[in-house]
Amino acid sequence: MGCSQSSSSAVEEGIEEVAKRRQSVVAPPPVIRVNVGSNVKFQPPPHTKIVAILGGPGSGKGRMVANLRSMFGMRLISVESIILKYLPKKVAHSMKINSVDEIADLVRKEPSHVSLEWVLRLLQHYIESDPDQIFVVDLVPSLRWLLRDEHLIKDCSTELENFESRCPISFAIHLSLGLESLDNTLDYSHHNAPAPPGATVGDEADNGRAKRRFHMHENACKAFLEYFSSSDRLLSIDVSSGAEEPIWDKTHEFFTGLQLKAWRPVNSMLVFAMGTWAFPAQS
Repeated sequence: MGCSQSSSSAVEEGIEEVAKRRQSVVAPPPVIRVNVGSNVKFQPPPHTKIVAILGGPGSGKGRMVANLRSMFGMRLISVESIILKYLPKKVAHSMKINSVDEIADLVRKEPSHVSLEWVLRLLQHYIESDPDQIFVVDLVPSLRWLLRDEHLIKDCSTELENFESRCPISFAIHLSLGLESLDNTLDYSHHNAPAPPGATVGDEADNGRAKRRFHMHENACKAFLEYFSSSDRLLSIDVSSGAEEPIWDKTHEFFTGLQLKAWRPVNSMLVFAMGTWAFPAQS
């Protein structure tokens, strides 16, 4: 009997210990810093609701845009996609272009074919074709040969002011990620997925390329950030934690505060627990 009671007690103590350990590893959610400019709001009717988004490698921009589209029914317009679609048509009278590589070669040789004014004119046509839609506009491309085009990546004040005289942009979202945060992400992924012997040099080269892309995109965004910041129309969200759910929760909270109605929830999740001790009780 004594052995049975002792064994039962040990099992109960073991269960309690496991529960304590599980509770101890449940870290509190990170604090997501959000800086909202004083003029961050939707343009009143009859203006179309237009939101620009700026975010480079590692910022989670793709996930953010997908959530905005799914939750609020926003329509994405990408400057990069506009260029890839319409540049071949623009030069069709003098040459035939059949691939992205051929577009890249053309832009490298004759960068003046792509200008910010031309892109914004096409963007205006998209918006005016569906004025009741809510648009999220990805202003800065990710392709390196476009980021190097000085006719596209430049002081944008004049072109944007002309564009906004017809299609005012409500505000811009900046997904803020510092180089230190990018370094931490790269180091974390490297240490948690060690490469086989002899692959270290390749990993370092990949990290170096990621950092160069980060710098290129940051430099490309500067003029746009200054433009929207100068009119207090910049919503800056700190994404350095990489915590996708808390970042989205903050973003969702902001947009619902603007009285934007949700179409449907994003990222529903079911959690199954084995026993009442598996998760701490919620007050």
